[in-house]
Amino acid sequence: MSEPKRVDRRKFIYAGLGAVALIAIGAAAYVAMNPPVVTQTTTVPTTSVVTTTVPTTSVVTTTVSTTTSPTTSQTTTPTTSTTTTYKPTTIEFWSTFLGGGNNLPREQMLNMLVDILKNEQPWLKVELADKPYGEFPDRLLAACLAKNPPHVACSMWMWDPNFVPFFMEITDEMLEKIGVSKEDYEPVQWDINLWDGKLLGLNTQIDVMGLMWHKGLANEAGIDRPPETWEELADFSKKITDYFHNKGQTDVYGYNLCLRYNHGNTIFRFMPVVWAYGGSIMEITDGGEVKVTINSQGVIDAVNLYVRIYQKDKSCPPTAFDDTADQGNNYFMMNKVAYVIQHPASVDSILNQGFPLSKMGYDLYPKGPVRRAACMGGWNLHFFKDRIKTKEELEASLVFAKYFLSPELNAIWSKALGPGTKRALQTSIWQDEIKLKPWRRVQLEMIKYVIPFPRHPKWTEIALLVIPKMLQSACSGDMTTEQAVKWAEEQIKEKLKG
Repeated sequence: MSEPKRVDRRKFIYAGLGAVALIAIGAAAYVAMNPPVVTQTTTVPTTSVVTTTVPTTSVVTTTVSTTTSPTTSQTTTPTTSTTTTYKPTTIEFWSTFLGGGNNLPREQMLNMLVDILKNEQPWLKVELADKPYGEFPDRLLAACLAKNPPHVACSMWMWDPNFVPFFMEITDEMLEKIGVSKEDYEPVQWDINLWDGKLLGLNTQIDVMGLMWHKGLANEAGIDRPPETWEELADFSKKITDYFHNKGQTDVYGYNLCLRYNHGNTIFRFMPVVWAYGGSIMEITDGGEVKVTINSQGVIDAVNLYVRIYQKDKSCPPTAFDDTADQGNNYFMMNKVAYVIQHPASVDSILNQGFPLSKMGYDLYPKGPVRRAACMGGWNLHFFKDRIKTKEELEASLVFAKYFLSPELNAIWSKALGPGTKRALQTSIWQDEIKLKPWRRVQLEMIKYVIPFPRHPKWTEIALLVIPKMLQSACSGDMTTEQAVKWAEEQIKEKLKG
């Protein structure tokens, strides 16, 4: 029998992170903290069975504050080994990691993960399948209906209601093998994967946005702070628009209002306003009963805010019906728009293109008369019961998930959006990110204001088609706000019948 082969994964990850750091803004010297070490003894008998020794994951204990400078402490427990014999096994993994936007860290992490598995788990082969972002849910649904889904997939949580019948329940024994627990997540990250009390997924990254504001434009118009409320954002947007239009700069506006039909930017920027005013679109009881609640004063007030900005004050670009947040970034960099709801990664991108740091502001969402609220985006890891048929496939999928959700690799995967697990946040990768980029603190602070979307199979259709049409009808004046909201109520009820 050969001597145990030890792979220094810390050096491996450190080297990989060097490539990440070269690309990142103000590159920092990332250092991986105690990755879960895997030792391996390999024999090659005639039955091609590979024997591996897999220790438990090292424990890292850290205290992180979202309002003060983060401090990191580290405690490593001794590892203990168990020996299991596996046959060579291939699993298929689906996600969007090349063409979905902000995904360079994902591609790097997956390439790194595959290389690590080749060294540490040679019995396990992973076939990576990159699916286009816009086509991912349709392709995955088609595969599930054909009973040929991947073994494992990482998908946006908003799509999950369509796939609940196909997900494999994650048991306590599976969690133990993966090396994660409920305590590794914020409550909202754990709860979005609970369906009728069953755990059907594990969060890999959370996506919460903030308000990006142009200090240069705001300051010149006499504004020296971010808006505290949504009404104040409308006030500030009008003040900035009027100021520059009076100077003859008629292409400068206050707010990047997203009203595009069939585009996710619209709903992700409208719902925080709805919730801030105390409204909701639909509510689902514990028993699964759906109540349509859109025709309420809170929603009417939120729509009226949009009508004010677009129709009355004209304090957003007239192209709002076609604009997305990416257009907002372009307007911002060209000094044409003062306020854009965006991801922290957009701040990185804009600064990396030469925008002055002194003119960049990034703060919490404004609040409404009822609350401050934010949408939660993000991605979950799922196992598919129609594909995982053998003990070997299950074990392979769990080992893959163990590596995928290990603190250091998850930290790399999640850097473009937000950390998946608390332990990923505790790594020096994320701690250095926070120290280097203060706007990341805003994202972490906004997590406590997150409200999940309704978890219903029809929600995506309602969010992408009904809500934008309602907003466009009211903002264009084709309908009054009350008429538009009533129309949306009728449309939602009709769709729920189907």
